Amino acid sequence: MKKEAHCDPRLPSPPDKTLQFLKKVPFSLQNEEKRLREELYHYVGDHPVRVGDVITFPPYHLHSLQHGIHVIEFQTPHYERLILMSGQKVLTQDHWDTEKALSMMKPEVYQCPALQDLEKTEEWKKERIVDFPDFSVERILIRPGGEYSDNTGDDYHLWVGVEGEGELLHSENKTATAKKSQLGRNEILHAAKGLLLPASLQKYTLRNNSPTSFLALKAVPCS
Repeated sequence: MKKEAHCDPRLPSPPDKTLQFLKKVPFSLQNEEKRLREELYHYVGDHPVRVGDVITFPPYHLHSLQHGIHVIEFQTPHYERLILMSGQKVLTQDHWDTEKALSMMKPEVYQCPALQDLEKTEEWKKERIVDFPDFSVERILIRPGGEYSDNTGDDYHLWVGVEGEGELLHSENKTATAKKSQLGRNEILHAAKGLLLPASLQKYTLRNNSPTSFLALKAVPCS
């Protein structure tokens, strides 16, 4: 149908075209898909999440994001994904891997991981959420009016805001390389925004000027 409508079969179709195509799909196929989907749902549970939660999936654990969920994903470079089923077009392949996935997946009830506490003060709390061979990720909570100071050392630091708002301060750093940084004097880091701090920045501080807590993730490569 896509070829007849001069649409590339490998690409997602515009919404109006997709609706036209779906209307032409035989009812027997639509009913069969609905029956199989509802049958599989009997074996799938839900795990409630809140902003800032950490979810970790070892290989071959069945998982799927529900509508409205936004994630910051950290993963290894290994491609072990199998498509058990999907409710929308998978752009990387044109089929499901249902039988193979069922034969390999681990049918275990999901349990939240225990985070590793690193440091804690009256102003902030730091936990490790990822410890891969190539990089590690920390979750840092800065309380209202608090400041968190760090040093890039020999590696870059990648910050991603999760909730609230933090102000990046590095004007105290007088090194020549830091002065050449493309960062502004006072960058604002908020939810869904990222900041890549070059190793040349060295000393910097994140300050929470808001009346609510500021939550962010910091990723650093392993030297």
